[in-house]
Amino acid sequence: MAIKIGVGREDFDSLRESGSYYVDKTELIYDLVNNTDNSVALFTRPSRFGKTLNMTMIKSFFDICRDSKAAFRGLEITKHVDFCREWMNQYPVLFILSQNSTD
Repeated sequence: MAIKIGVGREDFDSLRESGSYYVDKTELIYDLVNNTDNSVALFTRPSRFGKTLNMTMIKSFFDICRDSKAAFRGLEITKHVDFCREWMNQYPVLFILSQNSTD
């Protein structure tokens, strides 16, 4: 069975549900919580570089209104069992996506 490539997909949950190819960047979540002392994280990258996909991944991980275990199954972050138990789906998340009308 060939793995689909989800070009242009920006939503972590739908990408994982579709079985599309995904480069695992979930360790970013662990690093942001445990290896930084930041109050704010700023992600600056060129257009089409995966910022929205990473932000929806972070939203999916923390959002108390969802159960994200299936979406993260088999990914690096789940190797941190205690971390996932403490942080996954435990916090209210406000996610605001601004669409740039010039793109």
